[in-house]
Amino acid sequence: MGGVDIADQLRSYYNTQQPSRHNWLPLFFWLLDTSIVNSYIISLKTGSTRTHWEFRCKLVWGIINSVHENRGSSLKKTQRQRVTKYFKLPECRFESDGHWQELRDEERAICVWCSWVARQEAKDSGAPSHGTNKTQTWCEKCNVPLCFNSNRNCFKAFHTQK
Repeated sequence: MGGVDIADQLRSYYNTQQPSRHNWLPLFFWLLDTSIVNSYIISLKTGSTRTHWEFRCKLVWGIINSVHENRGSSLKKTQRQRVTKYFKLPECRFESDGHWQELRDEERAICVWCSWVARQEAKDSGAPSHGTNKTQTWCEKCNVPLCFNSNRNCFKAFHTQK
């Protein structure tokens, strides 16, 4: 048997082909199967004693675990505080220690204090609220974005005003 026949035979054992209405998807599944089989053949030549099934299982769980690890860290970074009419400012803001300004390099976020003040003013006047001041400064303890610049010091107002 030639190399192509062995690859076709291995690919036929555990096929990822799925019915699809997209004409490019079968090509993707074929490429996926071929790359998995080629990886398995290379692992056999390097001295691995795993079966084809064990190799596929280890590969799948490795991909799942790597995505899960990356997803957990990215969710924590991108989690945003949404200021709605039911939003309550965190009580930890009045605790005396641990409130440090942290400059985050990620995407700028809307200041929670500006949004909350705009929401309160809108509730009193009946007009729509617009809290659109964006910042990269966060309170490390409260984990909220707060303005801190020459025009506004929302960091101080957030931690002192009731």
